[in-house]
Amino acid sequence: MICNPQQGQRVQVWYRPDLRALMPLHGRIGVVEIVGRKRPRNHGVRVGPQLHVIPCGNLRPESVQSAKSAGLRRGATPRRVDYV
Repeated sequence: MICNPQQGQRVQVWYRPDLRALMPLHGRIGVVEIVGRKRPRNHGVRVGPQLHVIPCGNLRPESVQSAKSAGLRRGATPRRVDYV
């Protein structure tokens, strides 16, 4: 989990198991554009062409494994990463 993301940092949106089916952004990789500093600690993350508001605690570092499992080179944005 990333508590203090930096602007421009690549992150993966991650939700707990019981919410994953309801959240279409789960597993997607994006770039932090707006860092929230005060309560509520929400961050602006660009996933594809859209900017989304993601609560603090639902971001984790982009890993090489997540890019490999999506079949993409590092630095490319996958459309969806499904974990089975």
